[in-house]
Amino acid sequence: MVDLDGRRAFDLTGSYGVNVFGHEFYKSCMAEAAARVRDLGAVLGPLHPCACWNADRLCRISGKDEVSFHMSGTEAVMQAVRLARYHTGRHQVVRFCGAYHGWWDDVQPGPGNPGTPRDTLSQASALHADETGVRCTGKTHWLHVASTATHSFFSHSPKRGTEGFSAAGILPGYQGILVHDFWGAYDQLSCDHSRCNAHLLREFVRLLARMG
Repeated sequence: MVDLDGRRAFDLTGSYGVNVFGHEFYKSCMAEAAARVRDLGAVLGPLHPCACWNADRLCRISGKDEVSFHMSGTEAVMQAVRLARYHTGRHQVVRFCGAYHGWWDDVQPGPGNPGTPRDTLSQASALHADETGVRCTGKTHWLHVASTATHSFFSHSPKRGTEGFSAAGILPGYQGILVHDFWGAYDQLSCDHSRCNAHLLREFVRLLARMG
């Protein structure tokens, strides 16, 4: 590499693969790959057919039933953690200080890590909560949401009230300002409360319509 001051240096840390195989190896790989797919054109959405061959080969090498492809190691870690949380029902992640697990908040060790989205929302100074009915297997269930300007957490429950939104583990124990509508279950929470402006405007419109 040559910087703006004309100083020359060897790229020894810019890419893991280059460190192992060298620049010339990757140049030949890119040229061969371009030649193979020259007549194929763009593949938008579905994976290239060669992905099936690669998946089959990786399964045979690893002895696993399935493999998945990701754009980066960070995305692979995100998927692995999400699957582990889903199947175990647990939410905490062990992180090793000084190790690199990707640029994802949940696996960044050290000060400044916001933790899980659930923890981030439960510690927010102001939080908006709402719910709406959804049809599920022919019955009315409830989709609950807790959100800030930067984060949103959706959860599903057959219950609308306290039992429904408590299952997400965010509102119970919340001590900030909770912004919500007039649903009485929210008023039972031991935090500061504020009415949602959208709901207030809707009520004012109804009031004006009644007054003529």
